[in-house]
Amino acid sequence: MRDLKAMQPMDAPSRWMRLRVMLLACVFFALLLGAFARAVNLQVHQKDRLKAFAEDQYVRTMDVPARRGEIVDRRGVTLASSVAGVKGPQPGLTGLDAFVAWLRAMHSVLLPGVVLVLVLATVYCTVAAFLWNGRTLGRLLLGLRLVDTHGMAPTPGRAIFRALLAGLSFVLFLGGFWMALFDRRGQTLHDKLTSTFVVQPS
Repeated sequence: MRDLKAMQPMDAPSRWMRLRVMLLACVFFALLLGAFARAVNLQVHQKDRLKAFAEDQYVRTMDVPARRGEIVDRRGVTLASSVAGVKGPQPGLTGLDAFVAWLRAMHSVLLPGVVLVLVLATVYCTVAAFLWNGRTLGRLLLGLRLVDTHGMAPTPGRAIFRALLAGLSFVLFLGGFWMALFDRRGQTLHDKLTSTFVVQPS
């Protein structure tokens, strides 16, 4: 196997590749700018409405009429009964506000679900790295392999460490993965920290 550290850097990126990278960077910047503008809109312009909505979630006054009792016939069969009513929910929010309200309602299962997904992703990436010769299903379809500096599949310890660092690359707004677009060897943040490479075997 050839030593990947001794490899020469790739040729300068073509004009089309530079254009694609710039386009992706512009899209990413536009998304960040949109999220910032939305946050400013919610914090500044809709502050009072959202504050009132939040207080309404915790404090609510309801008029519950007293129970009037049941009306029965001479055999004791109920003919009519009072049912205490409650007011229906106020009209819900729409768009991003509705999504945030849904997240608040699902907070008890959201965190365990995220933890479960991260654990399963870590196990999958680790098993694929050292049991399947550095290939996940996606790498197998694209004809790629994960190798270390000697061109071999990474060791179990390195594979586990790389899978954990991949989670870090993911939570940083995919910043660790964006590094691969600008790196000459196409390494992501977790590849650089674990000295691994995703290559296409010849």
